[in-house]
Amino acid sequence: MAEMQNDMVGLGGLWKQTSNAGIDYLSGSFGSAKMMVFKNTKKEDGSNQPDYYMKLANKQKQEESTGTPAPAPAPASAPASAPAPVTEPAF
Repeated sequence: MAEMQNDMVGLGGLWKQTSNAGIDYLSGSFGSAKMMVFKNTKKEDGSNQPDYYMKLANKQKQEESTGTPAPAPAPASAPASAPAPVTEPAF
């Protein structure tokens, strides 16, 4: 375990947030992007869907034009061979 910790690279930190709709998620910065992690609330037992979804939004572009952080991105479409996408909360 100690060897694995020596090989790890820190990328940043995430903070727990709650949306206006009452949805818990994690957010933080990753360079010029805002990172958000959402729990997959529609995962079915035995499925190969992920437990969490990670999204990146270009915060620099949004802040330059409006002076406010960028909103959460819209869900991306999945490839045809992947499981159906999970609808994520709107903020």
